[in-house]
Amino acid sequence: MFSLKKSVNTTMGIATESARSASLLRHLPPVLRARDFRLYLEGNRRVVDLWQDNGGAILGHTPPAVLRELKNSAERGLSAPLHHFTEHRFIKALSKLFPGKAIRVYSDNASLYRALATAGIPADTSVIDPSVSDTSSAKQTHLSVSDTTSATSDTTGTTNANDTLVSDTASANDTHLFRWRPFLPFACPVGAVLLPILPWPLSPVALVYDEPLALPPSDYIPPLILSATTRAVYDLIAAASKRQEVCHIPSGSLWQQRGVYCSLTRRLSSADYERLFLRFLDAGFLLPPDQDQPLILPTGLSHGEAAKLDAALLMQSDTSALAESTHQP
Repeated sequence: MFSLKKSVNTTMGIATESARSASLLRHLPPVLRARDFRLYLEGNRRVVDLWQDNGGAILGHTPPAVLRELKNSAERGLSAPLHHFTEHRFIKALSKLFPGKAIRVYSDNASLYRALATAGIPADTSVIDPSVSDTSSAKQTHLSVSDTTSATSDTTGTTNANDTLVSDTASANDTHLFRWRPFLPFACPVGAVLLPILPWPLSPVALVYDEPLALPPSDYIPPLILSATTRAVYDLIAAASKRQEVCHIPSGSLWQQRGVYCSLTRRLSSADYERLFLRFLDAGFLLPPDQDQPLILPTGLSHGEAAKLDAALLMQSDTSALAESTHQP
C-alpha cells in the first residue's frame, strides 16, 4: 500500500494551496531581481531561495540559454497559442526524459484536470509527491527516465538522480498520480500518470502516461513558451550528469532529506509553519510558502551561506522556540 501522507489533492487542493502560498509570500518584500538561487529585495536585502517556485526554478532564476530562446521567440512574435513545430520539439525533449511514454501538454492546471476527468480519473484522486511522501513500501524495479545517465542499481538500491522506479506489484488497471521531480528516484506503480515539475516557472503542464489512457489532445501553447521550456528540459538533462553535490542537512534537524529535497519530519500547525517561514526569512532564506512543498537545497552556496543555513535548520529543530519568533517586516 502506498502512503498518501502529505499528498496534495487535485482540483479543490489547488485553490487552497494557492491561497496559503499567497498569504505567506506577502511577508516577502518586493523582489527587484533574481539571479541563480538568490533573490534581491527592496531595502538592499538578499535571500537564498529554498522554494525555487516548487522546483520550477531548480536550474536557477536566470538560465542563460532559456532566456536567449525566450528573447529570440519574442522577437519573431510567437506569443499567441497557435500551431507551430515547436510542439514537436518539446515532445521530443520530454521523450528523452520519459522514453516510451505518451505525453500530453496543457496550458494550465485547470485544463489538465479537465483532461483527467475526461479519462475517468476522479477529481479527488491524490497526487503523491515523492519528495515529501513515503513510497518505499512497494517492491521496485528500475526504469530510466534520462538518456544522459545509464540506469544502474546495486545491491544497496542506489540509483541515478534522474531515474524513476517502477513497482511491479501494482495492477496496471490502478491509476496513481505522481509528481515527477528532477534528481529524485522514487517508487512509481505500473500504469501511473506522472505530472512532471518542469524546470522553468512559465512552463506549460505536462502529463506523462502509458497507453491506452484516453486523454484529449494537447492544448495549443504559445511557441514562445514551448521553445523556452524545451531549452530548459535539455538543460536539465545536461545538468543531471554534472549536478554538484549539495549540502547535507545536519542531524537533529526538523527536516528529513531526499536528495536535493527536504521535508518536515512532522506536520506543523498553520501558525507554527508561518513562524518557521518568518524565522527563515529573517535568517536570509525563503522557505516554501506551503509545507506540502519541499525545501530544495541549492547549489553554489558560499561558505557563509552554507553555515547560516545549517544554523537555521538546527535552530528550527526546537519547535517550542517557534513561538518566540519576532519578525519585523
